[in-house]
Amino acid sequence: MSKRITNEDVKHIANLSKMVIDDNDIAKYQKDMEAILEYVAILDEVNVEGVEPTYQLNELSNVMQEDKIVEGLDREKILKLAKYKDLVNFKTKGVFNNE
Repeated sequence: MSKRITNEDVKHIANLSKMVIDDNDIAKYQKDMEAILEYVAILDEVNVEGVEPTYQLNELSNVMQEDKIVEGLDREKILKLAKYKDLVNFKTKGVFNNE
């Protein structure tokens, strides 16, 4: 097994992760983290000589669409279709204050 995970390690990682953990759960996280490190140690033993690193699973690269200038919609016509509006804007129900 690799390095033993301490209570301080668990608290430090929780702090970095902005996690709040109960002191009663530290032992569980220690065990989980040690199991992860044991698995990584097994992976470290795999021979990858001659294997090219895989940075991307498909060969797409910056797929872009050409910008096209198109004429917009007529504001007056669209506002006539709107259920809620004032003289120049659409209105919607409030999101944060249940209006």
